[in-house]
Amino acid sequence: MNRRSSFSGFLFLCFAMLIAITLIVGCESNIQNKVGSLTVSTGAQEKTISPDSTLIEIASYQVRGVYSDGVTTFSQQSPINTIVINDLLVGDWTITFEGLNSFGTVIASATQMVTINAGYNTTVTFVLTSVSGVGTCELTLSWPVTVTSVHRITVRLTAASSMDVFDVEAFAFEATQVGDIQQIMKTIADIPVGSYALKAQFWDVFDAQIGLTLMETVNIYADMTSTGLFALPEFLFPVEKPTFDPMGGRITPEQTIELTTASIGATIYYTIDGTDPNTTSIEYEGPFTLPHNATVKAIALKNCMFASAIASAVFEIPAAMPTILPVSGTYSMPQEVTLFTETAGATIYYTTDGSAPDTFSILYTGPFMVSQDTTVRAIATHPDFGVSEEVSAEYIIVNSVGLVTVDPANYTVEIIVPPEWTGGPVITNVWARIWADVEPDPTGVTYTWYLDGEEARNQGGEIASTSDYLDLGIGLDRVAIGPGPHSITVTVTAGELSFSDYYWFCASDTATIGASSFAIGDVGPAGGLVFYDDEEDGIDDLPGYRYLEAAPEETEWENRQWGAYGYSVDPSALGTALGYGMPNTENIVSYHDSLGTLYPLKGDYYTNPGAYYFKNDGSVAAKLCADLEYGGYDDWFLPSKGELDLMFTIIRKCCPSDWCEHSYWSSSEFSPTCAWLQSFAWSQWKSPKFENHRVKAVRAF
Repeated sequence: MNRRSSFSGFLFLCFAMLIAITLIVGCESNIQNKVGSLTVSTGAQEKTISPDSTLIEIASYQVRGVYSDGVTTFSQQSPINTIVINDLLVGDWTITFEGLNSFGTVIASATQMVTINAGYNTTVTFVLTSVSGVGTCELTLSWPVTVTSVHRITVRLTAASSMDVFDVEAFAFEATQVGDIQQIMKTIADIPVGSYALKAQFWDVFDAQIGLTLMETVNIYADMTSTGLFALPEFLFPVEKPTFDPMGGRITPEQTIELTTASIGATIYYTIDGTDPNTTSIEYEGPFTLPHNATVKAIALKNCMFASAIASAVFEIPAAMPTILPVSGTYSMPQEVTLFTETAGATIYYTTDGSAPDTFSILYTGPFMVSQDTTVRAIATHPDFGVSEEVSAEYIIVNSVGLVTVDPANYTVEIIVPPEWTGGPVITNVWARIWADVEPDPTGVTYTWYLDGEEARNQGGEIASTSDYLDLGIGLDRVAIGPGPHSITVTVTAGELSFSDYYWFCASDTATIGASSFAIGDVGPAGGLVFYDDEEDGIDDLPGYRYLEAAPEETEWENRQWGAYGYSVDPSALGTALGYGMPNTENIVSYHDSLGTLYPLKGDYYTNPGAYYFKNDGSVAAKLCADLEYGGYDDWFLPSKGELDLMFTIIRKCCPSDWCEHSYWSSSEFSPTCAWLQSFAWSQWKSPKFENHRVKAVRAF
């Protein structure tokens, strides 16, 4: 046992000595050769401005070394940024580590002195820097076409390690539209190599910044161009500021204000009390009017976008211009002058010496007398309104002093209105006759009528009256009265003297005075003849209406057919009684309009009537009436057989013009080939639809 253990120990000692000798020999060999190794590397480097440009990315690396003897060198390339070089002579080396782009051009480098020790690996980390020189930066600036407020763009490059600063300015008018964006190209040349902070800002025409400031880092490389895109998306801009139309200032109470924004889909909120608007303010839904002076502020909002700047405009609404009564004229006695305005709570100032009125003029507190030739000028003011437009009236008071007597003697005139007018406002477009009562009994005088200071004209645009009465109402020969205050003046001229009287009143759409009845034979609202009153017999034959009015003679048509011969109107037009004219007319027109659809091979009846029957000429009596517009009304229709007979009864009593000499179509159909006809001289009978007769329209009211 002891011998075996001693022998094993001896073998182990021999083996250990052999390994030690081998290691010593190896070390002595490397030391004698005097070589070592080198590992060089670099971290990842940011080389580009977004979007990436492969021209300025490091695609590969190379390491070069020069030994201290100036003769021995090496060079080695690698696609990765860690390179190992073996068997370098011990001593000092100048090592240059370089980055190359995809074209093999050196774009970054670093150099260090490195000492190689025998038998050891030396590890060195290099920080690459761009090679010296100058480069170029090419920028694309873009924004959505929906953003119209961009006026100017400024770009600044600031060097990270020096005082170099480069500024560029661009204007919106330089932009080119590409699809749905506006785009400007700008180039900055001769920029020293290095890293730069790039800042882009967008400005409006008022030099207020819009959107956010864009920041980016740009690396500039020698003899190369760094490119980049500054695309400002819509959501980084604020919503376009609202605009006003009109832009502010003095406007009339009726004038509307419109708000718009160039940002599609934005909602506008506004205030009229000068406070800043928000989502609880008035939502803009369309043009609006202002009740008084106002500072209007508006803001535009849109999801996922910044709120617009607040737009503001100041509007002045003038107070209603005063009314002066009586109107200008020549009067035979002193006149009591009354001033009023429709602006509630307004103050009126006036002058009587012809000077322009202002707030230092006479304060109106009630009616005043004018007993001599006087010009009254007046304005209205109110704290919530602008000063009104000025109004004036000139009065000539004829006294006995210096008066030249004429024959006949002096007259007095008084306007006579219906007695019920004293009970309050009259209805708009009131039907009435106004009289001028002249004393003494006039001979050789002339009459001139005025409405609201202008010579009264009828619906036909002609002077309404030169006689002692004036007719009001709807009709070519009548004067229409709209809502609001009015004055009627009549001037009676006798020789060299003129005498006037006036009457002022109010009209309203909701009034009832003057809205009463017409008598059979009266001129109707449209200027025709009233021939039926539904209340006379106590039976409601015209549901929703009371009167029937026949159109004047000048509206009649001669030589017209009833309609398509051989065809029955569907829905029918067989109704003959009172009240059937209107539905008959509607059915006749609708049926003839649809014939081209019902019989497509024959085509449109109005343009191709012969295809339906060779004697048809395309005229349809009911359609002529339905298309009539006269006296301010377009609700005319062809009367039924019964309605036409009623007209015959009334007309026979007075037989206006030559109505009695002709025959007229009714809207009552008898059969596919015939319809009822009315002769105002004889009676009614059936006539073929293709025969030519007269057509007279009626309306219900």
